[in-house]
Amino acid sequence: MAEGFHYTGASIINGTSASTGRATGYAHCVEVDLPEGDRLRFEHIHGVENIQEGDIVVMPDLLPAMCEWVDDADGFVVYGEERLTGRGSTYARQLEIPAVIDCPDIQSKVSTGDVLTVDCNAQWVLIHDQETS
Repeated sequence: MAEGFHYTGASIINGTSASTGRATGYAHCVEVDLPEGDRLRFEHIHGVENIQEGDIVVMPDLLPAMCEWVDDADGFVVYGEERLTGRGSTYARQLEIPAVIDCPDIQSKVSTGDVLTVDCNAQWVLIHDQETS
């Protein structure tokens, strides 16, 4: 997936495995515009319609309306208050997609297009430092 890059280093964000497996791909960060005190609803989430096959989706939560757009993802990273029995975790297991949850700082460290590895056995997300070759 990450052809055309060589890696000079990496950062690791620890989390909790919500499924099994390992996947490397380009990050696709889902944006959230949530007014203070409001509940998370689909109209607050932006960017899900542009998810490509093989992406690693970085999101605060998985809403039912998002499911049709994340089916092609190779992995999930959920940084919101996700539980092992939560929607994102359950959906990842059903689709057999690697997912790591409880990564609260990842949204400040990852941008769409960054190369990530989601490793459920190690319970972390690797953020590859990259330079174009």
